[in-house]
Amino acid sequence: YDPFLRVPTLNTSWISRAAVAQRAGRAGRTAPGVCYHLFARQRAEMFDPHRKPEMLRTALDDVCLHARLLLTRQNKLNVSAWQYLSRAPDPPEEQSVR
Repeated sequence: YDPFLRVPTLNTSWISRAAVAQRAGRAGRTAPGVCYHLFARQRAEMFDPHRKPEMLRTALDDVCLHARLLLTRQNKLNVSAWQYLSRAPDPPEEQSVR
């Protein structure tokens, strides 16, 4: 998500090391199998350990609407969606919410 243009973006990017391990673990789980990686070991060593949280990678339209709905149901009308989301372990940038 591009907070300045306020449009979702789809960027091609490398996976994380955690995703590599997860996919390799799936190979052969239910039947004999092999996992092939189409990148060099040197490239894999440069991967990030984990992927950024989805809240930091996607548009927050639906998330903000759900937060507003939850706050309304809890009768917390004076709490903004930004205040609510800012308490997340990895909160989005304020520009992304406004």
